[in-house]
Amino acid sequence: MPQDLPPSGGYEAVQYRRNIPTRGLRPLWYLVGVLGVMTYGWRQVFLGQREKTEMAREKMWARIHLTPVLQAEEDRDQVRRYYADLKREKELLGSQSGAYNSDRYVLHSPGISTFSALLLVCWWVGLQFEARTHAGSASKSTCVFVSRLLWAFGPRQGRPG
Repeated sequence: MPQDLPPSGGYEAVQYRRNIPTRGLRPLWYLVGVLGVMTYGWRQVFLGQREKTEMAREKMWARIHLTPVLQAEEDRDQVRRYYADLKREKELLGSQSGAYNSDRYVLHSPGISTFSALLLVCWWVGLQFEARTHAGSASKSTCVFVSRLLWAFGPRQGRPG
């Protein structure tokens, strides 16, 4: 039995590709375009940051140089208000325009906030002391201690000295 052999000159080439023309650019050109756009964008970002820094520096120097002018304007306004207050006080009080009823110097006494803070601290110290002794026998000494502190540091109204 004779064996089948290929024809002389070989078989025809099998067409396994479609004959479609390529559309668009090669992928390399897309990559180049994206890189170009990104480069331009980052350049704009850096230039914007530089401009922002320069604007902040200019604003700071403008404030530094305008401070004396603004301070002088504020001083003029304060002087105007001061003299207006003096004039209003003169109209209301007449010849007795002093703020005090006496020329005698009176020592400043601590305000109510200092007094109340001291009272609160003394009360807390007394509670802690009583809690440590576990008995009510310390309450009398605590009360004496607190009353002496209040007398020493409290308002000086109605006391000699």
